[in-house]
Amino acid sequence: AWYFEGVKTLGAGSAAAYITLVPVFGILCSAWFLGEALHISLVAGCLAAVGGLALMQYGRRAV
Repeated sequence: AWYFEGVKTLGAGSAAAYITLVPVFGILCSAWFLGEALHISLVAGCLAAVGGLALMQYGRRAV
């Protein structure tokens, strides 16, 4: 229900962009709650996903 409310509020394009954060939160939660190790490739992937999302949001505001 929250997903559809977010799509309605943000619009389909923005909601689709935020789907890239699902694996980031999955990795962070598994490290925090389950004690799984964070490998450098996981951290780099998380930073790439968040950086891409930030770049996309910056590009929307610049236009």
